Amino acid sequence: MRPWQQVAVIASGAALFAVSTDGPDFGHYIDWAVAALDHDIFALRGDILSPAGVPYSLWSFEPGVLFALMERATGSLLTLTAAAYLAGWIAAIAFWGAAAVTVWAAVHAAMPATDGEASESDSTAIVMLAAMFVGTHAGVYSHAYATEVFGMSLVASVWALGYCRRSWSALDAVVAGVLIGLLFLLRPYLIVYAVGPVLVGTKLQPTRVVAVGLPLVLAVAEYLVVNRWMTGSLWHPPYLFGDAAFRSVDLLHPELRAVLIDPWHGLLTYHPLYGVAFAALVTCVWSDARDRLLWVATIGAVLIHLWVQSAWYIWWLGSATFGMRGMAPAAMPLVVALAVVVRRRPRLWMPLVIGACGWSFTLMLAGATQYGNWRDLLIAQRWGLALTVAAVSIGLLIRTRRYAAGLLLALVAAYLVSRLAQAHAVERTLLMGIAGAAILGLLQWVAHHFSMRRVWSGIGIAVFAGQAVLFAQLAIVTERDLKAGAPAPRPFRYRAAAPLNELRDSYSEYQLMRGFDARKHQLRRYLELQMIQTPIMSAADRDIVRQIRSAFFDEPLLMDVLMDITAERGVVHLGSNDTTREQRARAIVVARRVPGVVRVDDFMR
Repeated sequence: MRPWQQVAVIASGAALFAVSTDGPDFGHYIDWAVAALDHDIFALRGDILSPAGVPYSLWSFEPGVLFALMERATGSLLTLTAAAYLAGWIAAIAFWGAAAVTVWAAVHAAMPATDGEASESDSTAIVMLAAMFVGTHAGVYSHAYATEVFGMSLVASVWALGYCRRSWSALDAVVAGVLIGLLFLLRPYLIVYAVGPVLVGTKLQPTRVVAVGLPLVLAVAEYLVVNRWMTGSLWHPPYLFGDAAFRSVDLLHPELRAVLIDPWHGLLTYHPLYGVAFAALVTCVWSDARDRLLWVATIGAVLIHLWVQSAWYIWWLGSATFGMRGMAPAAMPLVVALAVVVRRRPRLWMPLVIGACGWSFTLMLAGATQYGNWRDLLIAQRWGLALTVAAVSIGLLIRTRRYAAGLLLALVAAYLVSRLAQAHAVERTLLMGIAGAAILGLLQWVAHHFSMRRVWSGIGIAVFAGQAVLFAQLAIVTERDLKAGAPAPRPFRYRAAAPLNELRDSYSEYQLMRGFDARKHQLRRYLELQMIQTPIMSAADRDIVRQIRSAFFDEPLLMDVLMDITAERGVVHLGSNDTTREQRARAIVVARRVPGVVRVDDFMR
């Protein structure tokens, strides 16, 4: 790596750390981190008690355990939030390191370069890495930390092993198993992305396959224990809930069109580069004989991932999200395939790459946006359209890969500068930037003096072992308390294996979208049943709630309102995301008239 490249890497990596922020559902993962550190499952916030008798959590425990592990590794010198940012940033650095190594291997393997063509190959690799930053989710979720950054990092690391090391040693197989085990704990279905690299690396040699499988067995055991805590069954994940009419995951009726092209967070709507890269992946199947098995397995992985993502009832993944973030782990395998075809036929593929990135860049600057229809999106994207047309037009005239590399690197730099300019805590940002630069400088020194493969292998094994120890400590205490029948140390409003508050918020978001009427009706009916069946109340309080619901049903203004009603010793709690000011006022009046009501607390909006 040339000196200017080293400086650029350190500067960009430090900037990512300086602008670190919370990713989607960050608070839920922090709850799991506190639970792991304190060995107390009741550190999980929320008012839902699971059937097993612990606080119900829909969210994966693994990011939280990794946050907790970083806090322990730093000797508790950092706050938990700072430790979480550091863990997420290191995962992002691992992602970009694995991506760089793999993309470099792809562009040089696709067409062995002569001395005169080496610089063109390097330019192609830079184009692909910059395109991955701007044209996929990788840029945003390299500094907004939650599940996405760990999923991207683990998939990229497994791919780097499989693509760059064609025949695994025993150590490689163990490390791959560790990475796949962590990936399983994060999102079980994401291990489909490991199938291709495992086939390439193990050559299906029994000893290598066993070495890969052993860490995965331990990961599955952890996963099953958490299933039992949350749902009462080893085999029932908390993500699966519903009844005969509504299912949280409906594999028979996926929302493929919405996930791909809906203006509300559609994958290709925000990141058309995924479509370009998938076309390149299909091309690789017949044009790249050496890796045909890898590309076929990757096509299957992407399609399975897309199908599962489309089957999830909140297919748009909430409002605090950037694009179809659930598909973020697909970025690395797809861009590697794209790198192969761009290296061979740059004049055909490079304009498509530039155009896709130009469109995504302005959306990237805007962040978590919500567009209910294509008209609003196109109006907001007028500058993105102009940038796309200008960039592609110039690219058709200047057909060098150095132009594309320079343009996309400028977009990367512009995004990082924009985030730095928006930072509020200047001193914190400066300190984090300096710390990030120092850590990256240390890593470069280590890379010059040691085998980075062995260093990263050791880190991966240590992380897997560390998270297993933290989980085991939490599990021992939790299982002991459950076996003793210890009462919950704080009150809960519901007993269920479904995220009632999340369901209510998701229904409100669903109402903002056109269409999907049958899905909306199914979700509302299920939510209404849960609000009636799951509250934890005495017989007297339940009777009060029954009378209030009956009175609301007789009120024309309230009969169609989705209302969450609970009571505790006559104190009534009214909650709703589905009311007007007039409805709220009337609901309070009607509820107060019911005999036995002491007070009405208003949580309606």
